[in-house]
Amino acid sequence: MSETIEHCVIIGGSSGIGLATAKKLVSPAMKVTITGRNEEKLKAAWKSLGGSANKAAFDAGNPDEAQRFFKDLGPFDHLV
Repeated sequence: MSETIEHCVIIGGSSGIGLATAKKLVSPAMKVTITGRNEEKLKAAWKSLGGSANKAAFDAGNPDEAQRFFKDLGPFDHLV
């Protein structure tokens, strides 16, 4: 029997509530992608998750960057 793995994208996942949410969700049954504008903060957050999440640096307030991110990302189940 195969287990379904869901994918959660967390915008602003490099600190605060977004990072806390990522820490709660990271598990074998949940693929997590965190995003943020600052590459250094994003890398530190990713390391704090044990490298078990995906990460992507982009400015969600920039429509062109956001569109490119979601186009490249592919399907996901949850957006925070």
